[in-house]
Amino acid sequence: MSAFKNLPEIQQAVLEAKHDASSAIAETEEPQVFDLFDLEDIYIKKTPSTQDGAFLYVSEDDSGYWLKGGNQQFTMESRILRSSGSKYDLSLDGFIKNSPNPNGKTIIDWMKEISFNKILLELRRWLNQIRKEFKNCYLIVYDTTSVEILWEMIDLTPDDEETNYAGAVIRIARWKEIIKGDSFIFLEPQEIAAGGEITAYLNNAELPTLDEEDELKKLKAKIYLHSQISEFCDRLKCKTTPVNLAYIAAHGYYEDIAFGCSEYKVSRLDLLKESLSAILNGKGIVFMNACHTAQAQPNEIVPGTYRYDFIDLFFNKGANGVIGTVSAVGTDTAKRIGCQFLQKCQDREVPPVAEVLRQIRADAVNRWKQDNNHGALVYAFMYVYYGNPLAVLRLTPPQPGGQA
Repeated sequence: MSAFKNLPEIQQAVLEAKHDASSAIAETEEPQVFDLFDLEDIYIKKTPSTQDGAFLYVSEDDSGYWLKGGNQQFTMESRILRSSGSKYDLSLDGFIKNSPNPNGKTIIDWMKEISFNKILLELRRWLNQIRKEFKNCYLIVYDTTSVEILWEMIDLTPDDEETNYAGAVIRIARWKEIIKGDSFIFLEPQEIAAGGEITAYLNNAELPTLDEEDELKKLKAKIYLHSQISEFCDRLKCKTTPVNLAYIAAHGYYEDIAFGCSEYKVSRLDLLKESLSAILNGKGIVFMNACHTAQAQPNEIVPGTYRYDFIDLFFNKGANGVIGTVSAVGTDTAKRIGCQFLQKCQDREVPPVAEVLRQIRADAVNRWKQDNNHGALVYAFMYVYYGNPLAVLRLTPPQPGGQA
């Protein structure tokens, strides 16, 4: 039995293990890929590409959080135990709700505090070792906790360097339990490109979406505005014309797991009963440029670790990757990041979607060092990517003469 399937066994193993306290990284003479655990425990299939990956498993029980990580050479295991009768709160939303005056600077300071605290020391060492030894390594985070932890913003800065966050220097993808029918979906890391048309829904009545609309028009996207949200959903059902990118710029509603505007909304449940064939046939990427769209809700009727959100919805419908936000995002930053994403996916050599987001975060860090806009920096790291770490989205601009 894998260690991940029985937390008491993990506890016993960690307590009995005799590790050198000066090092949190274990290296074997002949490295075994992911020797801490079986990838099937986190619903990932082994492929030739998994040898380039690092995998972080995060779980929780009554005693605290459990972290285990491994790649082809280095492993890490760490525990964050209860303190003063309660678990250390690593949740971004928890910090925001419990802070008297939360803002960009207080969030940055908080992330630095928990990054350099003893509780994440072993994780930082492991990630820094990986980025030093494996230049093209990607990281998949499989987080089963009940809170939204901003792993992309863990500060990895060595003492002699300027600030660098994990999501700005490492290509990060996330994965989770996703039920389809009577089984779970397995992630299969491999180079694959989405194909088909670009379709978008823009809440242009309540949000400043003009810049995004201009970029989408250059790409000959099919655009639905404000009250046309039903027509947008109908487009996703089309069986004959696949969708390469489904782009949504709207309000996001956490309580309802919905997107749209104040007058017109579409919820996760509305789409769950539909067959979104256009996404399935194109193996498309879904970019939800809306607040809270990567945040999950527990099932109030059936207790357990399974959580519901737009992520599990779109993977159920055949998506190859989904981008959403883990909290509320400012409108100016949202439109900038949306435009950056659309532009970067038009490059001659388009990198994987997870790498595009890494570049966007790195750009945000460099901009922050110049303008000191703390809020814009934090918002950039609230965008997270779920799915195939090697999925590529090629958006082809029209050629001279008007031919696409």
